[in-house]
Amino acid sequence: MSKKGTRYPGVRYHGDSLYYRVILADGKRVEIRFGRGTAKEAFLAREERQELENRIKAGLADPRQYGIEKHASRPVVELLNEYLDHMRAKGDSKRHIDNTAAFVREGIHICNVKRVLDLDAQRMNRWLSDLLLSARSKNARRTAILAFCRWAADYGRSPRNPIPSGLVPRFDENADRRRLSRSMTQQESRVLFEALLIPARVPRRRAAKRRRVFYVVAANTGLRWREIARLRWADLDLDMGVVIVPAGQTKNGKQAELPLVLQVVEALREIRPKDAAETDKVFSGEPRLKTWKRDLQRAGLIGPNEEGYHDERGRHLDRKCLRMSFCTWLKDAGVDLRDAQKLMRHSDPKLTSNVYTDIRLKDLRSAVEKIQPGEETKRLFQEQSTG
Repeated sequence: MSKKGTRYPGVRYHGDSLYYRVILADGKRVEIRFGRGTAKEAFLAREERQELENRIKAGLADPRQYGIEKHASRPVVELLNEYLDHMRAKGDSKRHIDNTAAFVREGIHICNVKRVLDLDAQRMNRWLSDLLLSARSKNARRTAILAFCRWAADYGRSPRNPIPSGLVPRFDENADRRRLSRSMTQQESRVLFEALLIPARVPRRRAAKRRRVFYVVAANTGLRWREIARLRWADLDLDMGVVIVPAGQTKNGKQAELPLVLQVVEALREIRPKDAAETDKVFSGEPRLKTWKRDLQRAGLIGPNEEGYHDERGRHLDRKCLRMSFCTWLKDAGVDLRDAQKLMRHSDPKLTSNVYTDIRLKDLRSAVEKIQPGEETKRLFQEQSTG
């Protein structure tokens, strides 16, 4: 490789690339590749690096600081790829990693971020506020970007956290609920379960049977669909009637130990293979939305064109409705709110009572009639109409 000097001291070409010479803090002389650019730019980089080495030698700077600053000057996309590798090493799910990658890439593209320290709270707030999305979707993007910023600071990719979490406030999800669910009545749930009891001669009977058990578990435990899909036979004690959801699979990161009613225990025993290992999954996955809608149609709960999927109040009979149904049935049975909160694993009882409990008009009417009995109310109405 041919070498050629420049007018700037300590800077020369090695072929087409520029290199500059630096005396390190330990006295060693090295040549550092600058890459493509002008000789003047390489000289300025040499002066900056030499000043840092002199400060390290004098004990005025931390030798690790150069490595952090070097990382901070790299393209932010490279750091994002390292962050995604970190998430994979932790064992995060592919879906979570893909969502995080999409949200962070969206943010750095819209905010024109080139380096990690270009991330700015003001621009991030403006971007999130202008999104025509629900508060929950905005919070998902906020969480992904703030987690990336914390990782960059904690793992030496940035000298500081570019966006402290306090500078980007959360959006109020309860005040901006775009998608409302409704609960099923117990009669509707029985109709759904019975519709999946398909005769042996019908194709895909086994898949329908397993989906029926999946729905039975969801409606009688309050477990989220993703938590059910990750269950292994080791998490179930069918003799004691208990399910233990590991901390790594729950939304709040805490282990959950929940009781199982007899209907759930019998349903799980029906689908357990004789040669099932403790590490085997109970279900191969969670039913997709179109499969759920098809099962509702098979049960006659919605029409062929999804008539009945939305009620007159705009609420959906979506996959969340089984968890909401469980909470509502607890309330109908007179279960104490504190016990319902524990079974639902909510941090705030308001979430249990205001969001996941479906208060129907008939419940409110029965509450009012406790003041004045229904027969008395009916007699008054009749007197007023005849009068």
